[in-house]
Amino acid sequence: MGVELSLTAILYSPLACLLWLVGVAGYTLFHLREVKLEPYSVGLLLLTMWSFAVAVFYNSWVSMAATVVLACFFLFHQWIISRVWQEEELDRLFRRLFHLGTGTALIGWLQQMDQWPAAANVFTRMMGWVPLVPISEDRISGTFSNPNFAASWYAVLLILGLWMWERASRAGKRLIVAEMIVLMGALYFTGSRGGFMAWLAGTGCYLLVRYRRQAWFGVGGMAALLLTVGFFRPEWLPRGHLFWQSLETRLDIWRSGLDLFLSRPVTGIGLANMWFLPPWETGYPVPLPHAHNTLLSVAVELGLIGLVLFVWMQVFVWKGLYQLTAAGRPHAPVLAGAMAALMAHGLVDHPLFLPQVALIYFGVSGLVLSLAPAVSTTGQLAPDLVRFWKNSHRSATFHSSITHR
Repeated sequence: MGVELSLTAILYSPLACLLWLVGVAGYTLFHLREVKLEPYSVGLLLLTMWSFAVAVFYNSWVSMAATVVLACFFLFHQWIISRVWQEEELDRLFRRLFHLGTGTALIGWLQQMDQWPAAANVFTRMMGWVPLVPISEDRISGTFSNPNFAASWYAVLLILGLWMWERASRAGKRLIVAEMIVLMGALYFTGSRGGFMAWLAGTGCYLLVRYRRQAWFGVGGMAALLLTVGFFRPEWLPRGHLFWQSLETRLDIWRSGLDLFLSRPVTGIGLANMWFLPPWETGYPVPLPHAHNTLLSVAVELGLIGLVLFVWMQVFVWKGLYQLTAAGRPHAPVLAGAMAALMAHGLVDHPLFLPQVALIYFGVSGLVLSLAPAVSTTGQLAPDLVRFWKNSHRSATFHSSITHR
């Protein structure tokens, strides 16, 4: 029952998600017996300390509050890696997450049909039904305060659905397909092209990890199809008629972000401070919450030092994913797919800006880094790495011999 309540809080309200995160951080702070400082944790701890120093330097209470949230994510990460995760436990967790997540997509369908409360007030904003910043277009936000943030969640849930479909019985497959259709519709209703790209990128990464060389042709075809549609038939994409206009807007935002970074390359402007800068300082006519690119946003807010620490963290997450893949762990494809989806969406947006979406990133990172050492301590990693290399080499040799014939 506690797991269902936790997932409900995470999925169905940005405020409840934040309160849940603070609660887990408080529990960890008082009950954790040992702080595990593997390289990722060191990077996250240093990033939190650097963010605090920048907030003090600028005397910014906004950055200070955002740093407290970042510290909560550090404690959340410690809570995850301190646990021993069994495969059956993860299976149950992922099943519950997928089924409960479909409920948020149903709310999105009701929003699309104008059958859900849409008046902007304190309650609807707390529940994430209405965007915090009003938008002029007819797009749904589900329970995530913003169409693009909702798209990040729906993309990850679709990848999770694919993983569940492969493991389900015949009757279970029908239910999962129905739920994935609901999620797919909700993703389309968000009108997020970045979210659509994230879903395809995450699915491609899932297939590559799951089927390796057998998936290259299919994934290459998906990429070619997406590029063809994007450049020659953009109207087929969500809000495709605005494709070139949106691209021009993104380029202007990226130029503003780059100029802002170059003006303060060491310290940045402070975490979550961009929204409160005047237009003459950002070089953009309206307030911007972030630079609409994850790496650029980190650089703008925390400078070059923060960017280096953030990239350092990513290296060890992907190293752990490679270890899980080489060891043939069943959860490696879905974890890699979710991380790839966030990275792809981060090229044109900053999904980690909202704690409700950042929880995906820190949750996946924690699970990867918790499971990867377990692989190495069982003594199975080295043989599996050798087997992984031999299989890949054998496939390449076989392909080469056929080509020469």
